[in-house]
Amino acid sequence: MLACSAGLARDAEQWATDGLSCSLEVVYNGIATDIFTPVASPEMKLAARRQFGLPEKARLLLCVATPIVEKGWLDLLDALAALALPDWHIVMAGAPRGAGDLDLIDEAARRGLSGRAHWLGLVDAAQMPALYQAADAYALASHNEGLSNSVLEAMATGLPVVATDVGGHAEIISDGLNGRLVPPRNVEKLAQALRDTMLNPKLAAAWGQAARLRALRVGTPRENAVHLKVYLERVTGI
Repeated sequence: MLACSAGLARDAEQWATDGLSCSLEVVYNGIATDIFTPVASPEMKLAARRQFGLPEKARLLLCVATPIVEKGWLDLLDALAALALPDWHIVMAGAPRGAGDLDLIDEAARRGLSGRAHWLGLVDAAQMPALYQAADAYALASHNEGLSNSVLEAMATGLPVVATDVGGHAEIISDGLNGRLVPPRNVEKLAQALRDTMLNPKLAAAWGQAARLRALRVGTPRENAVHLKVYLERVTGI
């Protein structure tokens, strides 16, 4: 059996009520660090924002996830509303409107965030690197994950990341060193971590630089495919 993180492997062992009859191999999803790269200049960031029609002068917190409760969207919107930092806007992407169980436009409006919430829906894969480059920080408040690809992409782009301590996130994020980890479903601690990120630009920038270095160690798709190939050859005997 395969898992995309050691955290998911531990979860699988707990879920197997009768015990696992085989070992679990961890193979990370590869991250294309040659495509997801830090923004090179203020002009490049401005061009990225214009590409998506995003405000040019605001500070942008990005989240990419399916609009369902389990992705922690309501926690994230609650935390952002509690902070009352009007210079910060949230950019939301991940699926067409109506694809999940949440209408994020309505949820943002209920929290007084209409003027600071931007819903992009499903963004073409080729445009995703520019979307990360348009942002100033990234957050994912999921209640459960294996290992979020979007978190890896944000880290590769050099963004400071605030994520919940679920699945394999603790394997790539060291709290206070290359990002922030918070307990799932804890709006208060999520808000504090966001505040630390938003009000300390020099510290956030250092986290982003460290995040990029950590993402480089995860491995590219090709490198991790080699790991997968070796594993499959071992278990099949071919």
